[in-house]
Amino acid sequence: MKLKTIFLAMALACLGLPSASMGDVEGDIRVAGNNGGRNGRVEVFHAGAWGTVCDDLFGNVSAEVACRQLGFEGGIEAPIFTYPTGVGQIWMDNVNCGGGESRVVDCPFNGFGFHNCIHQEDVGVLCSGCPATASSSCTGGFGKAALIVSEKSAGKEKLTVKMAKGPALVSSELGDPFDFAAGSYSLCVYDDGDNLVGDMTIRGANEICGTKPCWKSVGNPLAPTGLVFNDKTTTQDGILKMVLKAGTTGKSKLIVKGKNRANAGQTNLPSLAPGLAGTTSATVQLHTDEKGCFTASLGNVQKNDSTSFKATN
Repeated sequence: MKLKTIFLAMALACLGLPSASMGDVEGDIRVAGNNGGRNGRVEVFHAGAWGTVCDDLFGNVSAEVACRQLGFEGGIEAPIFTYPTGVGQIWMDNVNCGGGESRVVDCPFNGFGFHNCIHQEDVGVLCSGCPATASSSCTGGFGKAALIVSEKSAGKEKLTVKMAKGPALVSSELGDPFDFAAGSYSLCVYDDGDNLVGDMTIRGANEICGTKPCWKSVGNPLAPTGLVFNDKTTTQDGILKMVLKAGTTGKSKLIVKGKNRANAGQTNLPSLAPGLAGTTSATVQLHTDEKGCFTASLGNVQKNDSTSFKATN
């Protein structure tokens, strides 16, 4: 690393400003102020330094562009003050994307450094879907985890993901599907080459499944201990049930179940077994609506053919 780069990083650190790394490229963006790498305060890399983006004119179309640049399917603008405000440079203001841009810096804006904002106006995004490769910043530490896929009977495919005996978690870390401004939950499955094999998204925001709310909290209404999602119609990417439970170390758990029932017209669960065939390990990650994500690496593979897969940690 050149001395100039070292001195710049040291100066930024002393000022409490976000520093650059060797891999940062002009026009890159990232999300900050949150765990998981899917949602957070938007920051853009310009002239060798990271800076924030003002929320003026930004909107959901610009959020879609930002999330696609980050490798996700899409997203929405986060409500103001969802994430901690940034420090240092504000690089962009009046960002007004048309929707077809591949990068945020390709959208119309005032020009780098030209703004009339303060950091309380830093914009954030809630991205949806799974990243192309597994996030390295998700919460792990689950003592017992498994991925089971059964696709031997066409139209009756099944999926089970379990992450149990997990780290200490409080209910707020599980997300809030009752918030209309919230994003979505996504279950992501990767093979041993860290390639995305399956992407199943579950919407929040008080969705109705059949005639009943999809989501409910469990435990004391004033201090819930977890969340349960039920959808007998399996319209949301084939997901039938999801249980998210907070607790002390060793007590938290996450369970997701999906299925197809072709005789009832329910065939939304994507096929995973062919993509996992022959793989020597797998990674499962659950991204919550805005609070972060959870991960488990599964190296004990017991089945990995074109119709079934089973692996544990």
